[in-house]
Amino acid sequence: MKNLAGLLCALALLCSFCLPVFADNNDNTVEITTTVPTTHTITVDRVDGAAVFFNGQSGTTFTVDRFDQLQLLICPDSGRVLTRVLVNGEDVTALVQGGYYTLPAACEDLTLQVETTAAPQAASPASTPAPAQSAARPAKTPAPAKPEATPTEAPQPTTPTETPAPEAAPTETPQPTAPDVTPAPQTAPVTPLVWLIPVVLFTIVLLVLLRRKKGKK
Repeated sequence: MKNLAGLLCALALLCSFCLPVFADNNDNTVEITTTVPTTHTITVDRVDGAAVFFNGQSGTTFTVDRFDQLQLLICPDSGRVLTRVLVNGEDVTALVQGGYYTLPAACEDLTLQVETTAAPQAASPASTPAPAQSAARPAKTPAPAKPEATPTEAPQPTTPTETPAPEAAPTETPQPTAPDVTPAPQTAPVTPLVWLIPVVLFTIVLLVLLRRKKGKK
């Protein structure tokens, strides 16, 4: 871009001088001159959902001195994003940085076209359902139709059913504990020897009598 601007400047300097052109045509002399403008006009031809600013002012037509640096600020409207910028029909979207389009030197009139599109909407959080009303209004029910008068049997009284009382669980009566009895020491039974005394005496007497009879013989 800088090389192109330098080339244009060199051509403009060459054109700023009067260049006499001599043509051998019936001995007539033709002189061609050119006038170099000192300012250039920036025309905003089409702006779709954006505003263009130059030196802090917005508009559709701006005037800049020749060879001055050109810096335009392109601001999309709320909810839109910049998609394409054309200068004299050439796509210069890649040269737009932070919304600014900068041209090192203005050497010609420029026509600007700006295109935008709607910005993608961020996913909104799911709406929370409103809490249910504490007391819902009762729906109106149609009044029941009057039944035809038909003889109905009087309902017989129902006998109440006896509910069996719950059985109480038997409680165990604690048995009295027997006191500890210490057994008395056993004594040997005394055998009655009274009846043996006569028997022994009788036996002794018989033995004595028998010995005497044997001695007499």
